[in-house]
Amino acid sequence: MALLGKMITVFFTAVLLLKVAVGSAVIMHLTYYQTMLSAGLSCVINSFVFTYIFDGAIKWFIKYLHNKFPDHEKKRKKFTWRNRLIVRSKKNFGLIGIAIIAPVLISIPVGAFLGVRFFGERKKVFIYLSISSLIWTTLFYGIFGGWFIVPH
Repeated sequence: MALLGKMITVFFTAVLLLKVAVGSAVIMHLTYYQTMLSAGLSCVINSFVFTYIFDGAIKWFIKYLHNKFPDHEKKRKKFTWRNRLIVRSKKNFGLIGIAIIAPVLISIPVGAFLGVRFFGERKKVFIYLSISSLIWTTLFYGIFGGWFIVPH
């Protein structure tokens, strides 16, 4: 039962903080496979859930705005420094860039939102976020678990 409690803790911690989840899994002496089962599965499930939730929410919000403010699209959009930064980031890094940094820097829910918002391809967002999360989980387990520490 103690093992199940540890794995559930790592599962729910991995929703927002993958580094902390894998680090705590190592501290709790979970094996690589137990860590991948708890943290990796959590990341894949969260990638799926948040991608499809945000896709529906964005579509609903756009529909709501269009019904509420029908003249909204007729106004000319201004290019501010923020808009330019978003366009430049989207052009330079793309969906793969968002998927790479999401599990580490901005969390999976935010990465799913940005991916769906700027690229709109749910399936690709889910696949890229899942693969990136599993790779980061393996790397963090290697770093925190001592795979990369050379014995003296």
